[in-house]
Amino acid sequence: MLRKLRKRFIIITMSLIGAVLLAVTVFACVNVYHAEMSRVERSLDAGLGMFEERGEESNKIGGMGDRNPVVTVYVSPTGDIVRANTNMGYLDDDILEEVAETATFSDHEKGRIKKYKLAFKKEESGYGILIAFASYKEAKSQLQAAYLLATMLFAGAMLILLLITIQLSKYAFRPAEKAWAQQQQFIADASHELKTPITAILANNNVVLAHGDSTVNEQKKWIENSQAEAQHMKELVNNMLFLAKSEGEEQKTLLTDVSLSDVCQEAVMQFDPVAFENGTLLESEIEDGVVITGDLTQLRQLAYILIDNACKYAGLGGSVDFRLTGGKAPQITVNNTGDPIPPEDLPHIFERFYRSDKARTQKNQAGGYGLGLAIARTIAEKHGAQIKAESDALRGTTFTVTFRGSGK
Repeated sequence: MLRKLRKRFIIITMSLIGAVLLAVTVFACVNVYHAEMSRVERSLDAGLGMFEERGEESNKIGGMGDRNPVVTVYVSPTGDIVRANTNMGYLDDDILEEVAETATFSDHEKGRIKKYKLAFKKEESGYGILIAFASYKEAKSQLQAAYLLATMLFAGAMLILLLITIQLSKYAFRPAEKAWAQQQQFIADASHELKTPITAILANNNVVLAHGDSTVNEQKKWIENSQAEAQHMKELVNNMLFLAKSEGEEQKTLLTDVSLSDVCQEAVMQFDPVAFENGTLLESEIEDGVVITGDLTQLRQLAYILIDNACKYAGLGGSVDFRLTGGKAPQITVNNTGDPIPPEDLPHIFERFYRSDKARTQKNQAGGYGLGLAIARTIAEKHGAQIKAESDALRGTTFTVTFRGSGK
């Protein structure tokens, strides 16, 4: 689809550019033509004027250096040539008589004799008709040369602009191609993730249906499993909707003064029993009075995601260290022990559905759906914050969120 869209973009762009260039080319050629014909017209006017003033001495009219030499004749009302400046050899007698007769009996004061590529202009003078002839062959040659040059320039310009448009289309469609690839990957991943809970729910329901005579209490195990899978699926759908709305700029961010200290303290307190149950030591150091401008709900979700992620991967008997510092650039730092994130996975952990150590995640549903860190990055970016991750075997894994210039 993107290839067709890009092709259509190139065709439309080149059509518009071609139309503009063609209009400019035609305008230039028409100007050349009018300029040349105006030159012929001026030569005719000059020939008529000088012949009247000088009589037979006008034989030198249209002579030296003139691109449109003029032949002027004085014709009687019957069509006989009385006198003419023919000493230039511009027209022989037979042709001169033919064109003089044609011009004399023409219904128009000026016109063209295409057979000899002559323009003429006549006027009444005394007892006869004064006619000036000038060749427009030079004008036609100039116009043809202009057409040829314009055509070459038009073709060259179109070729160059086509190459430029193709390159620009690659650049212009790069974000669209990236977004399309992400969308396709997102759909594929979402379909895969939704398939698991749906399959589990159907399997549990089949078991319940197969034992239709059993009581609800006897079927409690399968019902609870279906409920848990449905809850997981609901969370997945909600998370996907959050990301989709955020990218579509439909997710509203309600900016108010938020006590980041209270948000972090609340998150740590909520995960204390979770960490205790998992055998994880959760420690915190939260600076009081840290206030930023942001969305309370989203900031709370950000803190929950970071702590939840740290507790999941801290390992049995591991520890999680949560810190909040204030100042002009408040910073949340969450460190956990456990297996480090492989270096090749580290640049991708904020991508949707990406999970390091996929084998372990598949065995342990606590690994989540791989959307938590993608949501965390989205929330951070919406608040003008920078989120990054570092991981090694010695210091464990550390996530840092820095709110630039928003502290109070």
